[in-house]
Amino acid sequence: MKSSYWAGFLIAVFFGSWNVSALADAGSAVNVGAASYFTAPKGKDKGPASAPMRTEAMKRTAAQTNQWYSTLLFNPKPEAIFVQPITVKTTPGGFEFALPSKAVIPTERQDTEIHYVHKNPIVISPVAFEAGPAKLAKANDWSIDISMANGADEMTATVAHGSPYAFLQVSRGDVRVKLPAAGERFDSGADARVLALRVMGKAYVMFGPTGIRWESTSTTEWVGRMPSGKTYLAAAAMPDAKPETLALLARHAYAFIEGTKVEWRYDSAGSKVETAFTATTRTMEGPDNGPLLGLYPHQWFKN
Repeated sequence: MKSSYWAGFLIAVFFGSWNVSALADAGSAVNVGAASYFTAPKGKDKGPASAPMRTEAMKRTAAQTNQWYSTLLFNPKPEAIFVQPITVKTTPGGFEFALPSKAVIPTERQDTEIHYVHKNPIVISPVAFEAGPAKLAKANDWSIDISMANGADEMTATVAHGSPYAFLQVSRGDVRVKLPAAGERFDSGADARVLALRVMGKAYVMFGPTGIRWESTSTTEWVGRMPSGKTYLAAAAMPDAKPETLALLARHAYAFIEGTKVEWRYDSAGSKVETAFTATTRTMEGPDNGPLLGLYPHQWFKN
């Protein structure tokens, strides 16, 4: 909507002086305290965008605008999503997954900007079918599901702020992992489910189901041969290639995130706000070790 409409809305909210008769064509008025808002745009103002890149279930909800994943809702070719610490992007070739690096960029102002660019990703895709256009399939407080359906076939990905993983599932068949350059495998091979790769200075690891066979088809491509009835994969970015880091990620890799929720409680006597972060997970196999998640500094500092 036009900025003038929102300016009028804010004036009305803060000063309680909305001329209702002048906006009679803006739909029904809803009173809120001393102010009002209207259920339709004013005059010739455009209505909200249709947000078509959502599943049918999500279209029955209000469009999730002004979110870190909003590019998914409106664009058939969405931009990269900065999940933090990872970046992801959906393309016709599959699901891109990367760990961005700090870049110092000079500007025309003769100062610098700090960028973390989505660059040199690994690409994960189904072998048995081509992934379809990406759509938002679920939105929780800090996690989303992305559907890349093609007819009866589908690849879904779940990502969450503060998680180094992308949790992927395909409706059938094997999965392909393409690298941006020749990679080196550095896991010991003791756990046949694991494929850990060092490529272009970054370390990534794939965790497949029990029974998966990792097959190198070239220096830049691996295929995970999935066992019958098990078509899931957790991809993770590693801050380093240390064995203890790999062991930590392996411990939590099979706790697939299904939902996230934030709840607050205000302690008026103590003048404090208590925040509870809850993640719902599904253990795909092995013990239930819970998810591996991080908070932003402002969420844990001095707590």
